[in-house]
Amino acid sequence: MLGGKGRAPSRHAGNRLSYTTVEYISIVFVVVEIAIGISALLVAIFTLKLQFFSRPKEELEHLQIQFKATQELSLQVLNDLDVIVS
Repeated sequence: MLGGKGRAPSRHAGNRLSYTTVEYISIVFVVVEIAIGISALLVAIFTLKLQFFSRPKEELEHLQIQFKATQELSLQVLNDLDVIVS
């Protein structure tokens, strides 16, 4: 029920929340929102770091195996060419 002009709203007898409690709850919500935002930012930075700045182990191993295989093949072709030329 609203009071008259210039008066604070009247409260029911069962309403135990005071203005300071409501303000306290609002402050807690703001702090929780800020904490959630900071933690989301940290997760995003960690994900970005892992996605773009870490060395992919599987791809490096595959490239090393491929290099060794082509190196052996190149040496075999080089030996065959030496036999043909000689």
